[in-house]
Amino acid sequence: MPVSKSYTRVQWDVFAQALDALPEKPRDNQRVTISNGMREIKAKIRAAQEKGYSLDEIVEEAKRQGLDVGIGAVKYALYSPKKAATVRKSAKRKGGATTLHSPNTRSSSNSGWVDSARSALSKEAFDQQGGGAIRGYQGFPIRPDTENL
Repeated sequence: MPVSKSYTRVQWDVFAQALDALPEKPRDNQRVTISNGMREIKAKIRAAQEKGYSLDEIVEEAKRQGLDVGIGAVKYALYSPKKAATVRKSAKRKGGATTLHSPNTRSSSNSGWVDSARSALSKEAFDQQGGGAIRGYQGFPIRPDTENL
């Protein structure tokens, strides 16, 4: 079993002071991950697309410039999670299916999934289903397995 390491408060304070004392690293020498670099040039990628360039051509240009970037990284950089959340919210307003795995419906209590499922169902639908039926993905009922207790 691995043993967790612990250090004295003084050691952490000395380390924090050493970090504060480090000089600013020149921008040319700073390392940038692919995801951070893509995030910084997202607008330029979109501008290249508007000029008629495909994602494959953008990836080829990156390779010509010495960057080993795949098309997945470019697609991920262009992905906007706000749009996905908006689609999910509009589906809920229109009466679309609601999944139990939505991060916005979690509860801090032990029965959080039950609370989120009940809140996902309207009061009227909950009463029509017998007060205890919970519907999962694609509307199939979820029933507790009480036969094999």
